Amino acid sequence: MATSQIAVTEGTSKNVATHAISESAVTKQIQRVAINTSAGVDVATFPVSAASGSIASGAIAAGAMVAGSAVDGHDLTLGVTTGAAVVTDATGTIQQYLRGLVKQAVDVVAGEYETVAASATNQAMGATGATADYLEAVLIVPATVNPGAVTIKDGANGAITIFAGGTASVADLAPIYVPLAVKSTVGAWQITTGTNVSAIGIGNFT
Repeated sequence: MATSQIAVTEGTSKNVATHAISESAVTKQIQRVAINTSAGVDVATFPVSAASGSIASGAIAAGAMVAGSAVDGHDLTLGVTTGAAVVTDATGTIQQYLRGLVKQAVDVVAGEYETVAASATNQAMGATGATADYLEAVLIVPATVNPGAVTIKDGANGAITIFAGGTASVADLAPIYVPLAVKSTVGAWQITTGTNVSAIGIGNFT
């Protein structure tokens, strides 16, 4: 469309379309602007380009975007409550990631403990114990300066020694805190204690 300009001189017959508004108790005028085609026809709607990756050609349906998601699978259903918590780097929705964060926090702050007497063998943590149970730490309590060893197991996996014990292995009977912050991958966490040493398993158990 050819461009041109019109000189507007106040007090002549040239007028500019405006809207009257009130501001600070004073009536003022704001210029109205209309978008037209090159033929001078008012543009009432603005179609969206159908180029690759964009929303389909035409305006978005009245009211809102299509329920569920937008183009390319970006999830808009933030109110969904049925998505499983995602606690790894796996793909998921915003809601699943948020649930995952909450679950991780609960594992830490909503912990529990279970005592393990001396000479216990593979005592499961929790009522039954299960895969993904969280073991925050084990508190080792020697009864003498010659305590036995303490080991943990993840289900049927092999034993892991977290305290070797042995003759004169400790200088006093102060409890020994062993931080772990691990989740089981096979089954219930189990603790085995030797002679003259007990333990307390701390975590979130099934």
